[in-house]
Amino acid sequence: MGRVLAMSIGLLVITLLLRASEKLPTESQLSRPETGLDIVVSARGPLLPPRVLLDRSGLYEAIVAGERILVEEEDAPSGIRAASFGSDLEITDYSNFPLSSSVQATEAFVDWIAARAIPSICILGSSGRIQPLSEEEETRLARVCEQLGAQARPFGSTPASWAYIGVRLASGWVPLAEAYSEKTGVVLLFTVAPQLERYRDHRGEFLVEGPHGPQVVELERELPYAEMQASAVGLSLDGRAGGIQRAGLIFRPQGAQEEAVSMVWKAVRLGTGAYFQTYLGFPDRGPRGSRSATCELRIDDRLIASREVDDTSGWVRWPVDLRSFSNSVVRLELRARTRLASAEGRPAVLWGEPRLHWGGKR
Repeated sequence: MGRVLAMSIGLLVITLLLRASEKLPTESQLSRPETGLDIVVSARGPLLPPRVLLDRSGLYEAIVAGERILVEEEDAPSGIRAASFGSDLEITDYSNFPLSSSVQATEAFVDWIAARAIPSICILGSSGRIQPLSEEEETRLARVCEQLGAQARPFGSTPASWAYIGVRLASGWVPLAEAYSEKTGVVLLFTVAPQLERYRDHRGEFLVEGPHGPQVVELERELPYAEMQASAVGLSLDGRAGGIQRAGLIFRPQGAQEEAVSMVWKAVRLGTGAYFQTYLGFPDRGPRGSRSATCELRIDDRLIASREVDDTSGWVRWPVDLRSFSNSVVRLELRARTRLASAEGRPAVLWGEPRLHWGGKR
């Protein structure tokens, strides 16, 4: 029979699985398992720390079955990732449903669930926003959860993380494992054995996850949920200052001198002992000794900290204590004003590895 494990002990298993493949498989690439199908579901709502930091794989929201990644973050927008397997434990379908941005996606998801064969395995995992556009759609999705035998109702709140593994039998849906959280990401591990009818009387475990140990939110991963000037702020995967490369954000102020460029995240949930940290710097390419910037962090429209930087020091570490906002939901803003000694234009400033931390020692 299958078993579900809290994923604090599953990191090694996940890492090995994720190393095995970096691309979506074809049906011919998925071989029938001899003893069962190992399933990993990693799910995460917007601006929530992942349940397990998959630093080596770079994946936070994914479905993994056997030794293949079926649906990964880069291949689909926010929504419900979905995969199904037949009674022979071979893949039959996988898809993504962007419920928060399309009414048609709700209809398609409801139809997808209804179309699952008997017997079959259904795997669902949330990524980013999954709250639908209307209360009517939310009601329809709640009915789907009821049909699946799920205990969570994840579509009525943001942020939320939800993962589900179940089987459809002639007698109805049987949940094998489920996890839900409004404070962190969730991960499920379950091994499905052949002969799915054996799960007719299975009582699936329902995990309600809370924060465990140090939590980290990598803000460069949260660009889809930020308000910003699209041409002025963006992702920098290879920013280099002082000869050292760091992934992060790049602010490219435009227009008049001293005009600020900002990026805002609303409804950011901070935990106990919260603090922010980043590395500020200017790209190595460009005139040396003539660029400077004022960088600011604001909470709920109030200036909390600012830092002056120039292009003579490479990366400059900038920690900001946010403990006074612990266990609260805030509006977080990063802002930059850049200056150039000459009249050649506005320089860009890098925010390397911008992170929100809580639940651990600084």
